[in-house]
Order: sequence, then structure tokens, then C-alpha cells
Amino acid sequence: MDELSIQIREARSGDVEYLPEIERSAAQIFKQNQELAWLADHDVQPASLHQNYIQARNSWVAVHDDIPVGFINGVEYNKTFHICELSVTEAWQSQGVGRALLQAVEQIMQERGITIITLTTFKDIPWNAPFYERQGYEKLEDEALSIFLTDILDEEIESGFEPHSRCAMQKQL
Repeated sequence: MDELSIQIREARSGDVEYLPEIERSAAQIFKQNQELAWLADHDVQPASLHQNYIQARNSWVAVHDDIPVGFINGVEYNKTFHICELSVTEAWQSQGVGRALLQAVEQIMQERGITIITLTTFKDIPWNAPFYERQGYEKLEDEALSIFLTDILDEEIESGFEPHSRCAMQKQL
């Protein structure tokens, strides 16, 4: 990726029309895994939820020619930021866009006084937990999980994920 070909900026209401399609496109990579191929056609975050993240100033996009090609969003709680979704459109994957989004959010959170970033992801999918580990995130053992993270993992299991396949991760800033 040419370093000047994308910029990271706070998401705007006008970006919402692109964000569900970015998530749908990003999910196509799951077709590479027979057990998770169903995710390629699974529900994505609705436009109303994207608007909520934008209004809370907790959504950022990677843009090329001012068109979003990736996004990251989440929620703040107790001096922690939880990443709800990080998606990069299929054509822009493996080019550093996800890493750039993570780095931008980490810097913004430090400026806000946030000390920890959390997320939930697949343990063994290369572009999930192993990717985040390379960015400095650590898997949390069950006894280290907050009620917030336990609830998220429980909701993921209820929506169809295998319990052994998921994990929560965090990074100290």
C-alpha cells in the first residue's frame, strides 16, 4: 500500500452508506474456512448503529480518494475502549489498512485518557487473534474477563459462534 493512498479520519454521517458494504466485503474472507463460511452472508452492523458510533465520536474510516475502504468503531467504558468492529473491504485487505486503523484509534484513545483497548475475535483465524497479537494485544484468560467482555462473548455464542473459537483480547496503552 502506498502510504499516501489512504487517510484515517473520524467517520461522518455521509460515510454510513459505505460501511455495511465494507463489512460485507470484508467477511468474504471467511469463505476460506469451511466452518465459518456462513459469516460471508451473515448480518452486518445496521446503518442506525453506525450513526450511533458516529454521534458518539467512536467511529473512524480509512479513505482512498475520500471514499471509505475500511472502518473501526467501538464503545468507551471505565477508561477502556472496546472495539466492536474492524473491517476492511476485500480489495484493500493485507495492505496495512487494518493496522493503520488500529494505530490511529490507539493514538486517539491515549489522547482521551483511555488506558486499555479490548476486543473479541477468533482465536485461530490468521487475520484475527494472530493479527492482533502482532499489534501488541494479549489474549485474556477467563478469570481476567470483565463482566462486559463475558457478556459480549456470551452474546456471540448465542448468535452461533463456537465457544472454544472465540477469545477476548486487550492492549495496555
